[in-house]
Amino acid sequence: GEEVDTFVLRDREKIAKEGVVIVLAEVDTFGGLVANPNIIVRGFSSAEVPDITNGLSNEIKNNIKSKKTKVADWNYLRRTIGNIAEKYLIKKLKRSPLVLPLVIEV
Repeated sequence: GEEVDTFVLRDREKIAKEGVVIVLAEVDTFGGLVANPNIIVRGFSSAEVPDITNGLSNEIKNNIKSKKTKVADWNYLRRTIGNIAEKYLIKKLKRSPLVLPLVIEV
């Protein structure tokens, strides 16, 4: 449908202008990080990449903590990670790339 097309075009435009940041977070059933988030960056200068990957990785580690109960809502966790990433990137780089948070339960 046309709505989907608009979304796709808007995303593509954003990627072209602002870049894309994929956050791959491996978490346990309680939502705690199992390893450092893997951050894949496209559309940034090579000078910016280490800053983004290390800084964002730490930002997520500092803000995502294990819960006492098992995660019931994975979408919420994904959105939370996405929001942390977006805020960080805007603050740090004055840019808002497309952020794709992927949460994998291990």
